[in-house]
Formats: sequence, C-alpha cells, structure tokens
Amino acid sequence: MQDIKFSRFNAWTLKDNNELVLYNSMTGALILFENPESDEISIALQNNQALSIPEDIKNILLEDGFIVESGIDELTKINDLVIKRQSLIDEYYFSIMLNSDCNFKCFYCFESHSGEYLNDTVSQKIELMMNKISKTAKKISIDWYGGEPLLSFDKLRDLNGKFMEICKEDNVQYRTSITTNGYLLTPSVIEYLKTIPLSHLQITLDGPAETHDVCRPLKNGKPTFDSILENIKMAVDQKIEVMIRVNMTKINIDLISKLYKAIETHGLKNRVQIMLRPVVSSSSNPCEAHCLPEDVLAGRAADIYKQAAEDGWIVFPNVDKLQCMGFCHAEFPGRFIIDTRGNLYRCGELFTPEEAIGNISENGELVLDQDRSKQFIEKNPLNFPECKDCNIMPICMGGCNLKRFRKGINCCDEFKYVLPKFLEVLVLNQNSIDKNAICGGDMHEKN
Repeated sequence: MQDIKFSRFNAWTLKDNNELVLYNSMTGALILFENPESDEISIALQNNQALSIPEDIKNILLEDGFIVESGIDELTKINDLVIKRQSLIDEYYFSIMLNSDCNFKCFYCFESHSGEYLNDTVSQKIELMMNKISKTAKKISIDWYGGEPLLSFDKLRDLNGKFMEICKEDNVQYRTSITTNGYLLTPSVIEYLKTIPLSHLQITLDGPAETHDVCRPLKNGKPTFDSILENIKMAVDQKIEVMIRVNMTKINIDLISKLYKAIETHGLKNRVQIMLRPVVSSSSNPCEAHCLPEDVLAGRAADIYKQAAEDGWIVFPNVDKLQCMGFCHAEFPGRFIIDTRGNLYRCGELFTPEEAIGNISENGELVLDQDRSKQFIEKNPLNFPECKDCNIMPICMGGCNLKRFRKGINCCDEFKYVLPKFLEVLVLNQNSIDKNAICGGDMHEKN
C-alpha cells in the first residue's frame, strides 16, 4: 500500500448511537459507519493515522477521496477550481432588472423602488449586446429581476422572445428564470412560461402566513401569503420548477417549520425546493435589529432543516452537488446584473450607481471598469489564511465578497458553526432523497 493520509477536506461526527458520519467536502462523498467500524475509523481520524484503517475499509475511503496519497497537495484542486471559474468566458448569466417598482412593501428590501422601468432605448442596447456575445458564447442564461419583474410582463415576453431567436440562430444554449414575489403569477403567465426554456421560478415565502404577511405585505398592507401559495401550486402542477426562498429574521425564526407544514398541506412536499437565507441589513434600508447573528442563524437553520429532513423533506441537493454552493455568481467573469439604465453590477447588494462596474454602450458593448471587476473575479480562497485550513472550503470558497471586502466581517459558510449537526442533516437528507426516488417523487436536481 502506498503512503497515504487523510484528506484535509474530511468532516466527521459521532452520533449519540455511536454511528460515525464521514463527509468529504471536495468529492461530496458521504458515508455512515456503525460499530465496530465506527470505533476503528474515529480513532484513526483522531490520531491522524490513515494507515491504521482496516484494508477493506481503506479501499472504500480511497475511492471516495477520504484518504489520498501523501504526495498529493489537495489545495491545488482548489486553485484548479478557481482557474476553471475564471476561464468561463463563454458562459454568460445576466440578471436583468425590468423595473425598480414593486407591489409589495417588505421592511428589509434594499432597493429604492424609484418606479423606473426598462425603456426601449436600454432594451435595444441589451438586444445588441445579446447579438454580439452570442457569436462566441456556449451558454446564455437570463434571470428576470426587479423590483417585481411580472409588473413588466409584456417587456419580459418581448425581450425573451428576441433572445430565444438570437440564441437559436447562433446555436447557443439558452435558459431563463424569474425572481418574483409570485403574487402576479396568473394562469396566462403560467401558460406562457410553459412554452419557454424556463429553469425555475424563485419565490419568497417568509414563513407561514402569520409571519410572511407581516414581512411581505402589499403596498396597501393587505396579506399576500395565501395568494402566493396558491399560485405556486398552480405553477408546480403545470410542471414548472419552483424554488422557495425564506428570509430568516427574528420575526419568523420560531415559525419557519410551520411553513413546511403549510406547503405539505397544499400537496407540494418535495415538489418545491426550500432554501433558508439570512436577511442582510443595507445602508439604503437598515434592519439590523431584525437580523440574526451568524452563529445563531446557523444553529437555528440546522434545527429547521433537521426537523424537515426527519419528516421526509429533501432540504439540500444530492450531497455530491453541494460543492456548487461554493462560488458566488459575482465571481464569474460572464455574470452581471443589469439595471434599468444599462449599468452593470456584480453584487445585488451593491446596487447603487457608484457601485456599478460598467455599462452597456450604445452599440451593445460590455464596457467594464476592470479594476472593480477584478475585485470579484480574482478572488482566491487560498489567499486567506483562515480558509486554507478549513475542511469545508469547497462549499464556501472564501465566502461572501460583500462581507469580506466591504463590511470587514466574518464570511464563513454558516454551517461551519454547527458542523456536527450539519453532517447529521446531510445523512437524513440523503435518506429523504432515496425514499423520494423510490416513491417516484418529481423533484428534479439542479446542476
């Protein structure tokens, strides 16, 4: 047997019943060991003695990346992933802001809601840009964004049709998605969405009705939860993928588990994806009083996910997909947010004219401030000492640029604070995935 060592990306925990959960954040491998193997492996892990592992188990751990040859520097794999990400210059992802208007009044929204709409002049610039980049692109994805994009449904449909034609003519893979509050998701809109290459809708529900309607009412104060949930069911019944975002705050943290129950009551269990994300206070709309500290948020999110997974919910993608959580959209060279004036941004929370990293010219060229753009593109977690020693770096990759470079605060993946519990959730989640597949569930994994 060659000289071997444990992978630096192993994470493990012993459960109360002495089962050992072993996870590798680079390969996505996840294994559950029972006694007597769990004792042998946990002792070997504690003493960092890979050679003491029994031969039959050693072969399994080698195959799944838990054990590697001693001469391998696993950090080169991280650098390879960074270089691969930086080289994706033929893949484009645009979040196009159709308007800065909204029919909701969410207390934490960081947008100004100035009421501007994407006009024909800027639309023509975007169309010219699409014509130019499609000549060399392999993939183009558009997320229709706002404000509330469905307030501009006619514009969405017009531009989307033009983009589909451009990409078809140039043999470019085209996908689209919509980030919407879901209130205007009418039957006629859904009929249209069935005819286009739509990957998913992202819709926010901030807990059950009693918290959602406090956090996300209409401008006139009226509730929105029931209408949105009915619209989600209507979309899912028409085979449209829906991802539900829950913005976690002190207001809803104790009641989010009730949301899973409400969704299940509507026949949507494991037919939608649910992701829990923190609310971030912004300079345009400070809401720090309602935000949770990261360690508290991590623990509560893990508790919510664990309870849901125990109830049979799929709360994460398949474990080997978790690495795709690592890079932020802002770090890819071909990913931009376009506002109603044709300005370009990397980060949705750095969304003021002075934070623009460029614009679309009159003839459709992407004109970039290279220095500002490089702040995002050139980020490498290997440059941060605290990241180099982190065993879950592949699902974090240096964390949030906004937190690290602009706010000067901790930007680790929140589950680092509660890693043992996170690993237990991964096991429960994998059981839910397996059971759902056996029962013929129709939730699709996202690449």
